Amino acid sequence: MNPIIKDRDMVLVLPLEHYSVGDVVVRQFKKTLLIHRIVKVKKKKGGIEFYIRGDNLGKFDIVAKPDEIVGCIKMIKRRGIQYEFKNKYKLCIAKISYLNGLVWELYCTGHPFAKHIICILSLIMKRILKKSEKTY
Repeated sequence: MNPIIKDRDMVLVLPLEHYSVGDVVVRQFKKTLLIHRIVKVKKKKGGIEFYIRGDNLGKFDIVAKPDEIVGCIKMIKRRGIQYEFKNKYKLCIAKISYLNGLVWELYCTGHPFAKHIICILSLIMKRILKKSEKTY
């Protein structure tokens, strides 16, 4: 989930009754916890499916069932600073994440400007995160 969540960050995870596109969730897969963003919600006869993806992954959407979702990330703590996930930012970040995935595919095919675009998108995400920071 880099650049939003980095190694050694601490996260506050809370279960919700309903999850939506843009939510960053923790999924339990076997004995491992994975952090991904919901990029699509699909209603089926058997229930709901969440399509989730890491912000730095390309087209590799994972289908998660509601019982696999542990909760939604509400806060990140990094070096003494707490960053709150606010609803007004989550859709913006989800769209940037989606663009990052598309550009990542270009990067994998050797596109000359893709790396620069990924850096710009990463900087935009960091600026959005900076707007939501609170120091305690």
